Amino acid sequence: AYSCWDFTKNEQKQFEALQRLYESGSINCNEMLDLANIYMHRFDYDKAIRLYMECAEKFDSAGAFWNLGSLYQNGLTQNGKADIKKAISYYEKSAKIGYLAAKEDLVNIYLGIGDKEIVPFINNSEAKKYIDNILQEEKLLGGLYLTLWYCLSNDFSTAREILENIDFSESDSLQKLHGFFSLFLFKTLHSVSFFISIEQIMMLLFNKEM
Repeated sequence: AYSCWDFTKNEQKQFEALQRLYESGSINCNEMLDLANIYMHRFDYDKAIRLYMECAEKFDSAGAFWNLGSLYQNGLTQNGKADIKKAISYYEKSAKIGYLAAKEDLVNIYLGIGDKEIVPFINNSEAKKYIDNILQEEKLLGGLYLTLWYCLSNDFSTAREILENIDFSESDSLQKLHGFFSLFLFKTLHSVSFFISIEQIMMLLFNKEM
């Protein structure tokens, strides 16, 4: 019954309980993820990676694959260097299982939203593939990504049409919108067209009744 680790309460008690489960061999997928998360938030990335890898192999865990991708993308490994190729590999395994966050991270890499290390991996056709996939389960987020994709392709007419058809009536729409634009804070965007595209989307949203 340790499916959700509490970061602020009884941390050591939960850690010890999870460690006992792990050592006894009776730990389940969520518990192993929680134990790996504890190690990660204690900055013991080597142990976190080993546990995520074990969880991924043993349980085919989308969350474990995603966490591995995040650690390698951000250079939170033994050598301290980002490995985007390995990150993509783990994200793709997670996305194949259906993990939405992994699909978003793949879109961000393929569109060039991030640090300079991802620039060699920019791939508009791969980005579009995962955007179409996101659209099947998350219309608003997928629509915003698709709008950005067409803006980057300098097809502002199609971008405007897509944005006009996005439904912002859901209760959490503004939260999702804020989350989308927060992607671009403190990020290295790979071209001037990115700034133009974000400006265009902002202008379209400003003129849209929400």
